[in-house]
Amino acid sequence: QAVLPVFDSLSATAFAPVKMDIQGNINKLRAKYDTDRSQFSNLFGMVQQELDHNTTTARNSATDALLWLKRALEFIHAFLCEVHSGKHTLVECASTAYGKTLKCHHGWVVRSVFSVALRALPDFETFVMGLAPTPQDAQHPDYKHQLFVDCGEYIEALKSVLDSVNDFYVQHDLEPGNSRT
Repeated sequence: QAVLPVFDSLSATAFAPVKMDIQGNINKLRAKYDTDRSQFSNLFGMVQQELDHNTTTARNSATDALLWLKRALEFIHAFLCEVHSGKHTLVECASTAYGKTLKCHHGWVVRSVFSVALRALPDFETFVMGLAPTPQDAQHPDYKHQLFVDCGEYIEALKSVLDSVNDFYVQHDLEPGNSRT
């Protein structure tokens, strides 16, 4: 959930559907967790239970919710990697990240919605300032440097989480189109 405010810095209105989708998947996972907190001490426990009961494709499954949450986080990771690499055109960063991650999973309608959302992206400076906890923080002489350092650390941590989820999904043949058979 901590990543959701980033979308407000990009464009709260244009990225509202993305935020709602991510929040919806988080809510599905939380609802599953709340049914048996001891058994579902981690996300893999939820998915494993669905594997054991052959319910991974059931409506509102944790397996599907985690799959789409993973895909959204892969987009965020790719976007932040683009920004962190020094590209300062958010449209280019988001477009490249989308092409590498989500585009292949979306039909033409969602692709069109994303294309429209790209047009609402702020300039780089507005985005960076929007990430500051307070306007005073944004004015601190070390703010941009520290943000860059923090972004690099976040990218590494997010990659580690995504690698774990991807490994689990590949190991259990849960990523559609990536079957080991």
